[in-house]
Amino acid sequence: TTGTYSDSGGAFVLKLPRDSATRVINFTLTGYEPLRITVVCSKNYSLGEIIMNEKSVNLNEITVTAVTETAGAGMVSIPVKEFIFMPTPTYSVEAMLRTLPGVASNNEMTNSYSVRGGNYDENLVYVNGIEVYRPFLIRSGQQEGLSFINPDLVESVLFSPGGFSASYGDKMSSVLDIRYRKPSENRGSVSAGLLYNSAHIEGISTNRKISFLGGVRHKSSRLMLNSLDSKGDYEPVFIDIQGVLSIKTGKVSGLSLLGSTALNIYNFLPGSRESRFGTEAEAYRLFVLFEGRERNRYESRNAAMTWDYNPGNTSHKFILSWFGASETEKSDIRGYYSLNVLDKNTGSENFTDTLMNIGTGSFLSHARNSLGANVFSAGYSGTLNVPNLVMKWGLKSRRENIRDNIREWKMVDSAGFSIPYNKGEELIMSSYISAGNNIGRWITEAFAETELRYGNSLRKYIATAGLRVTYNNYTGEILASPRVSFKTDFRDKYSVWLASGLYYQPPFHREMRYPDGSINPLIRSQRSFHTVAGMSHSFMAGDRPFKFTAEIYNKILSDIIPYRLDNVRIIYDGENSASGFSRGIELRLNGEFVEGAESWFSLSVMDSKLRIPGSIDRMFPSPSEQTVILNIYFQDYLPGNPSYRAHINISFATGLPVTSPFNSRYDKFHRMPPYRRVDLGMTRVFRQPLKSADGRTSIFREIVAGIEVFNLL
Repeated sequence: TTGTYSDSGGAFVLKLPRDSATRVINFTLTGYEPLRITVVCSKNYSLGEIIMNEKSVNLNEITVTAVTETAGAGMVSIPVKEFIFMPTPTYSVEAMLRTLPGVASNNEMTNSYSVRGGNYDENLVYVNGIEVYRPFLIRSGQQEGLSFINPDLVESVLFSPGGFSASYGDKMSSVLDIRYRKPSENRGSVSAGLLYNSAHIEGISTNRKISFLGGVRHKSSRLMLNSLDSKGDYEPVFIDIQGVLSIKTGKVSGLSLLGSTALNIYNFLPGSRESRFGTEAEAYRLFVLFEGRERNRYESRNAAMTWDYNPGNTSHKFILSWFGASETEKSDIRGYYSLNVLDKNTGSENFTDTLMNIGTGSFLSHARNSLGANVFSAGYSGTLNVPNLVMKWGLKSRRENIRDNIREWKMVDSAGFSIPYNKGEELIMSSYISAGNNIGRWITEAFAETELRYGNSLRKYIATAGLRVTYNNYTGEILASPRVSFKTDFRDKYSVWLASGLYYQPPFHREMRYPDGSINPLIRSQRSFHTVAGMSHSFMAGDRPFKFTAEIYNKILSDIIPYRLDNVRIIYDGENSASGFSRGIELRLNGEFVEGAESWFSLSVMDSKLRIPGSIDRMFPSPSEQTVILNIYFQDYLPGNPSYRAHINISFATGLPVTSPFNSRYDKFHRMPPYRRVDLGMTRVFRQPLKSADGRTSIFREIVAGIEVFNLL
């Protein structure tokens, strides 16, 4: 056997004896199909031109992971790629948040969440630097529909449960910072299921100056709602359309347009409801027969224009945005109820059957509520980035206009006592609200922040100090919020951080209202002073990456507006009458317990208390306090075949404190049973090569088929 190499032009010389023997010559070249030629070595034999065919090599998709510094002390980066596999009935990014320490929600149908003892209204949410808002009139999770955030469009997710920097706005609990993708290729996706359907498309022009990202979603939770205790005809329809158009206007400038529209319709024709409750020794059955109908419609729209200008080591961003909402609730429902004692004698033939009736009655509820909201904002932010120094500054002004009309009442009658005895007397209602409000205000915000960096490859130090100033023309307040943090990294394995700051929350629509629907003109901003200390350790175990994180926090609360939770609706007292604290410790371990599949375990222990004048002079639990919260998200796959995967999401939380809706005393409470939930998902991933063996291009890069089982407990 002998061989040779060709030159760059393909010419080569191969010396063989002229013995008229038959020989085989093999030609090989990287990227081309091997070629075999049979020759007869005789005098004056010439091979002529050798032509080789290109070879297509099918490669599986790979992911390149870079280790970068987070956006601030205690900021958590959430792996977006895991969302597609997580079993969740809401199909939202917020579902992943609830697996983090300190984050809780006692309703699997809602996108709302509470953080470290706060409520659902205390969380900032940004998409591409634009603040987004929760629905206003929503009462229950099944009415809520789709979250604003479209998971198909998301590129990065950053979350801070407290101690965030001055560049973020004025809320007391947390910040969620979402960035949508900037398309670099033409592609799309389609998802179809029994509860949720979505599609997205993205593309970029040949000159790389214009790109588009858009998505549409549809959700119908009828199958899940039919499993509730309340039986009837559920008609939920949730639709959302979003798009982002980006135009490169120059070498260092660009324009981005974001638009969205969402329509959530929830109609319900109730039939009956049966509930069993009590203890092993004393059990009851409540049966309710309904008449009537509930019709709700929630619409929201967003539009934003962003212009970026990034010359040299500075960057400038100008944002104009508008948010609009139109919500209506119409409900007329009559119910006839019967309360019975159950037989709990295990030896009885009538075990679990009704022993006696101890009460009957009826009720009638009525609602005609409407709300319209418009929020216009204009803002500018800038950044200077030089070695070892980053400076940020910004100015923003927004106009908020909210108009609402609340007309709702409920009458309960078990023996005719609500009927007037004398002619002309008023009916006795268990609850009655009639109010109309038109609120308009200007809020102007400014911030400045400096970040100093020092160190080398072995040790790094980052110190950040900032000040945020807010003026609210409705309350007349000028609020100053200083915020500082310090972080140090050792060999990219250990991190330690400390953050502290003052956080105000100007009252929005719900906080300003008394329970009777009227507005408190003397309402003030709520205040929270945060202190957070934490550490993280990145390590390898069995050649797989892991990270352990621990954090302790303390929040001192003042000028708090007390509230009660009614499902996901928050009913405020309308007065800055409470003070208190929230403190706790949080632990998280995440990593590849099986190679290539990230899982994590989160544990939170919390103590959140309030003191309200008028109640007994002592601390009692805040309405969102859950002493212990445990979340586990675990992934596994068949040995030797990672395309078959299983995903399990486990949640446990101690019960919330609840009070009677007819009792104004917050100290008269009891604990709900612990919240327990297990969701299981099983998927099969089909990875398609971009080109098949015969050279044809495939339109599918990946196909995922799965089945999910919710609430196994």
